[in-house]
Formats: sequence, structure tokens, C-alpha cells
Amino acid sequence: MTGPPPDDDYLGTEYTGREPNEPEGNGVAGFVAGYVRPYAEHQNGIFSGPPPASPPASPPVNFGSAVPEGSPPEPVKPSLVQRLRDRLVRVEPSWITETPAPLDYLVRDTRTGRGALEARGIGLLVAAGSAGKGFMSLSLGVAVSTGEPWLGCMSVEKKGRVLFVSAEDAARTHLRRRLYYVAKAMGVRELGDNIDILDIRDVHVPMLTPDGIPGEGAEALCELVREGGPYALIVVDPISKVAGASIDADNVNANALIGALEALSVAADGFVLGGHHSALRARLSQDTGATSSRGATGLTDSARAVMTLSVERLEHGDATLDAHLGDLVTVHLVKANHVRVWEPVVLRRCENGELAPLDAPDQGLVDQARERGSPQAAKKAELGTREASEDEAVLQAVRAQPAIPTQQLIETVQALTRCGEGRAKVAIARVRERLDVREGPRHGPHPTRLHYLKGSAP
Repeated sequence: MTGPPPDDDYLGTEYTGREPNEPEGNGVAGFVAGYVRPYAEHQNGIFSGPPPASPPASPPVNFGSAVPEGSPPEPVKPSLVQRLRDRLVRVEPSWITETPAPLDYLVRDTRTGRGALEARGIGLLVAAGSAGKGFMSLSLGVAVSTGEPWLGCMSVEKKGRVLFVSAEDAARTHLRRRLYYVAKAMGVRELGDNIDILDIRDVHVPMLTPDGIPGEGAEALCELVREGGPYALIVVDPISKVAGASIDADNVNANALIGALEALSVAADGFVLGGHHSALRARLSQDTGATSSRGATGLTDSARAVMTLSVERLEHGDATLDAHLGDLVTVHLVKANHVRVWEPVVLRRCENGELAPLDAPDQGLVDQARERGSPQAAKKAELGTREASEDEAVLQAVRAQPAIPTQQLIETVQALTRCGEGRAKVAIARVRERLDVREGPRHGPHPTRLHYLKGSAP
């Protein structure tokens, strides 16, 4: 409507109360002009005639100008009660009389034959920055999209399309480069068109509103997945950049984010894996358990599976081996609600960051390096060095003074190595085969024992 003119022109201007082309008496405009305005004028003494007739029970309304003819009506969002009613499940008697169908798995552990990750639900991949989360999730995506083994010991049970929601790395540069080296390490020569990447690193797509309610971002992602799916796997990395609300200390928000990711899993009919960083305290203490995740505990409590990565640096004493096996990454399944926790898988980091399984010779070299570098091995090496020094002190004392008596030899070894009398006696016993020990003059009940190097006694 055009609206009434200013108050100072009110009495001198005729106000029709309708749009220029709207017929008189039509719709809301006619109702205002025919009843509301005359009634107000009569009440204020502006119009002295009889009051206008009573208004109709309801004013006729013309929506022609608001909703174009032929437009579909706006969809009515179902109420919460209606949505809950749709989710009400009645337990049937057959639930306890018939064997339930087996669970579906995304991948299976060939070492045990058991399922390793479920075909649907939410999982988290937790690790420090630069530990290898991106390469790890890409390798899982390549495996699911092609059916190739994952980690060298996991077979793909549900081959299908894969979606990467990248909130941190550019699709055409960083992800393309990683994908090239991952596929090369896995021996994959053809990907087909089973992998999609949603590059949102410079787009704000909050899954939650600041007060922790699933918002426009979650709805948009679910709609996009319904249109392009189904997807056997969706990777969201990192989840902190799409959260939209604080998940560092707020368990309500953390649980709401996992719920929004669950909705994404339902829309895709697949498994959703979220990338997340570990906490600083976990990195300092080398904690790789479920509590190593940064932020509220509701994240790992609500996720159905949690995997973590630990990085290990080994010294082999050989430059070639250090380059090949010096940097190891171990995958741990630290929480699993519907599968059994599987044994950790050790991978080697290759030249371009891709991760490759260890073969049997590699595993043997890794075991040897770990044994050498373990605290027990270090202590053993230290003891060996100390014993070698004491043994050399015995030989040095005998060489310097042939026919040296036992007590004097013990005291000389103590002086040279600063060890106790007991260690000096043990050192003399260790090198006994390299000495020639003879009886000397008797002083008291026991004869004196004289020590020579073998072959030097007179």
C-alpha cells in the first residue's frame, strides 16, 4: 500500500487506502478505506455524520500481489512432536526369537576377520598437526572408492563414492598433490569418478549456531549430500572449522556437533569421519588414548569410533635406513562401540608424506632399532660400557705390575674406575681366562695369589 500522507495534509488529501491499480473496495485496501478510516474520523470528531456500519466478520483479503499465481505453497515444517512420532519404534516379538541381521562394515581387519569400522555412523581421527591425518583419511577414501586394501591389512567391505569436505586445504593444489602420492603408494592407477571434494576452506559453513543448535550449514550439507549421494564415506576435516560453536569446553555443543554429523551420515547412508587435533597436554605426555582429543569430552564420548595417530622417530645408524624407516606413524583404534578394538598398524612415512605399510624385512629392522633405542637397551649399553672399562682396568694393572697380588689388584682397579670392591672382584673374575694366576709366598693361613698376563709369566 502507498500509506496515508503526512498529518498536516491529512484533511486536504483524499486517501484511498489501496494500490493505484487496485479496484475500490477490494481486499485489505477496501476494508481500510471503507470502514477503518471513517470509524477513526468519527471517533475523533473529524467526521460528524453517523458512524459507519459494522465491519464484516472478516475483511476480504487479496493475496494476488504477494504470492504469484501458480506458485507452489511454502512447505510446512513438521513440528517436533510430529518428527518424534515418526521415530517411534515398536519392539516386535521377533526381536528375541529371530537372529538379527549381521552388521554392515566399511572395512574388515584381515588379521582377525572381524569388522574394523562400521558402514554407518560417526568416527574421529585425532592427531597432532602434521602427524598425517590428511594422508590417512585420503588413503581410506581411495581404498573405499576403488576397493583396494587399506593400511595393508584392511579389506573394503562397502565400496562406494567418497566425499571430502575440506575446510583447511585447497582441492586443486594441496589435496590433488596428496591424492597423487597416496594413490601411487597404494598402487592405484585409476580412480574413476567416485571421489568428490567440497572445498570450503574460505567459506563459512557453520553446522551449529553460536548457541549450539544445528543451523543452516548442517541443513545445506545434508541437502547437498542427498542430491549427490549416496556416499559410502564422508571425511570432514577439520571439524573445528565447521562447528560454528565452541567445542573446546562445552559438552552440549560437542554432543550437538556429533548429532549434526550423524544427520550427515543418515543423509549419505554412509560413514562420516571427522578430523580433529589432539590436545597440547596429550602431545607433551605422548598420550594416544581416547582422552587425547582437544576440547570437550563429549566429542569422543559421542563418536562411535575414535582413531589416533602417534609419530615415532627411530635411529638406525644408517642414512639410507633412516630415510626409509626413520619416521613411523602408528594408527590406534582407541574407542569402538560396535566393533572390537584392533591391533595398532605401523606405517612408514614416505618422501612426500604418504604412508605405506611395513613389509616383513622392514618390521624386523624396526624391531631392532626399537630394541636398541629402548630404555632397557640404553641401560644395558651403559652397563656394558662400564664393565668393559673395569675389565680394561684389570688388564692394565696386571700389565703395569706383573705378579700383582690379589688385594693390590682390587685396590688398583677401584682407583682406576672408581668402582666398589665388589665390582672390582667381579671384573677380575670376568677376565680370569686372560690371566695366569699363580700361588705366591704364604702369609698366614692362605697363600698369596699373583696375577700375570697369559704367556708373560716367568
